[in-house]
Amino acid sequence: ADSMTSLARATSTSAPARACASASLRRAVARARAASPRAFQHRHHDNTRRDESRLVASRRSHETPLARWTRPPPSAAMDGSAPSNVPTPSDDGDDDGDDGGGGGGGVAGAHLKEALTPVFAKLKSKNWQERGAAIAELEEVMTSAPTGAFGEELAVAVFDALVPRLADGNAKVSVQAFTMLAGVLPVLGDDVTPALGSLVPALAAGVGGANEKTRAAATAASDALIESCSATSLVQHVSHSVCFGVSRAKPVLLEYLVDLAEAVYPARPQLVVKHAVPAAVTCLANEKSAAIKAANARLLRALAGCLGKEALAQHAGGISAAAKKKVEDALKAM
Repeated sequence: ADSMTSLARATSTSAPARACASASLRRAVARARAASPRAFQHRHHDNTRRDESRLVASRRSHETPLARWTRPPPSAAMDGSAPSNVPTPSDDGDDDGDDGGGGGGGVAGAHLKEALTPVFAKLKSKNWQERGAAIAELEEVMTSAPTGAFGEELAVAVFDALVPRLADGNAKVSVQAFTMLAGVLPVLGDDVTPALGSLVPALAAGVGGANEKTRAAATAASDALIESCSATSLVQHVSHSVCFGVSRAKPVLLEYLVDLAEAVYPARPQLVVKHAVPAAVTCLANEKSAAIKAANARLLRALAGCLGKEALAQHAGGISAAAKKKVEDALKAM
């Protein structure tokens, strides 16, 4: 409460400048809407259904992982198109799941990028209150921009500017950034895919942080990402953080990876073999924490259910003979 009061006090002294900046952002969003009216209608429609989405999410525990990850988005259900995380006939099956955005969001993205340039500068301010105000301005744009405006170029630019604030030296700013992400990630959905390489490690670091409030906010943001982004895009990045991330975060990351592996395997088994299996083997070989061991045992059980125990051991043998032996011993103990 004190931080919010001080933030309000600091920003009130520059009300004209703040009003001018907000007006500029609103004009940019309006131009983006005009450049892509149909896309904005879809985004606005999606925003009005967030309460309905929460009800659907509340039934998550009653869904199988496959149903949760492959259910079509509302637009696909209406027009009969396939969900984005199910491969099309032209899919060669060899990519790493980063379906990625296309260009820079076209005319709409260009308007937004121009308007956000001063916001990006404020995110680097030495004044923590200005950084907090910039996060709020960025949130306004990200939740009201038309669908498709966040193409690859703009998505990368936005998260390149935002991700450092997740590790901000001021805990209030860090918590605000994570909290903002928890709200905007469900709106962006797969538009965030081009930025996963920087976003997922930053979220993992927050989940493993020492500050309790930061850890809680980071976990909420991570949950939002896992629920709203394609499993095929996430499995590589989550697996990498399991291998190389902070130990304190690994029990949570491994739980995510269980769901991701089970969801991805039926359509894209090569992604699970390439990313999730090495992550499980790495934890089995190197981790001593009881919490990590327990979570990794659940991952190994899930992988064995997908591949079969013998095939899982064979894939582990491709890493090393010692890895194969450890996996075989772990599977026997289950």
